Amino acid sequence: MGIKLKKNLKEFESIIKVINKVSDETDYIFTKEGIRVSAVDPSSTYIAIFKIDKSMFEEYEIEEEITITLQNDLFTKLIKKVGKKELNFDIKEDAIELSNPKEKFSLKFFVGQKDERPEPQVDCTSIWKMKTAEFTTILNELSSLGVIACLDGKDELTIKIKSNMVEGETITSAEKIQSEDCYCYYDMTYFAPLIETKNIFTELRIGFGEELPCVIKGTNDYLNFAFVLAAMVE
Repeated sequence: MGIKLKKNLKEFESIIKVINKVSDETDYIFTKEGIRVSAVDPSSTYIAIFKIDKSMFEEYEIEEEITITLQNDLFTKLIKKVGKKELNFDIKEDAIELSNPKEKFSLKFFVGQKDERPEPQVDCTSIWKMKTAEFTTILNELSSLGVIACLDGKDELTIKIKSNMVEGETITSAEKIQSEDCYCYYDMTYFAPLIETKNIFTELRIGFGEELPCVIKGTNDYLNFAFVLAAMVE
């Protein structure tokens, strides 16, 4: 096995930060085509799915598919420590080795099992395209004001917030792809992992519907991402 990453180091670090905010431990599936990760939060309220193509890396060689379970906080810290200019991966018998020309660290792992469950499929009735920077800024600002968020897709995509003390709304500049006159409530705190996506994607697609999960997707040349959050029960 030989994996080398240089150009997209910051993006890769942000990917692992998102995963770390979702779950403490996660299975990483290293295939010949790339890396797949499905991170589920402990309450099973939301899931973040990453499909990282091998084209993200300068070098990517996997002899056979392997699934390993990593402790995400330590994995994040080691990537930040070792991957300032170059990051090399090598999977040993019971640890993944991260190195650059001057440093080398190993992180123990457990041998994981491939998750055969199908990915969540949600037929959203309201779908919008939005600049990631705008979306994450709004989430970050509103999260300090309340914990209940409402996505409203009547004419424009409006994000509303309410708490015991504060109620308000922000009309976004999102572009409508398709939309019915619908709205749905979500727990604002579960959107927190998405803040880091501003370093990965230029745009996101945001989908929802009446009493449907919120589905947020991002793509670029080497990555497909999906985030699915269950609707709140009123």
